[in-house]
Amino acid sequence: VTDAVAAAIDVRRRGLSYVVEVSAVSESPARAAQMANGLSSIYLASLKEARVAASADANGWLDERLADV
Repeated sequence: VTDAVAAAIDVRRRGLSYVVEVSAVSESPARAAQMANGLSSIYLASLKEARVAASADANGWLDERLADV
């Protein structure tokens, strides 16, 4: 199943931008849209989690520095 899904999905960077194009192929257009949108949602959620973690780390570091002052 994993191999079939991986073969059906294509992810490409558009030019020199930060835009990523996600497409999927399926016999059902609705299923293709669901796969592409699902992968996009997972990717965006992981980006958000990484930003939140980086902010928390930075806040912790700043709190330590302020405590020293």
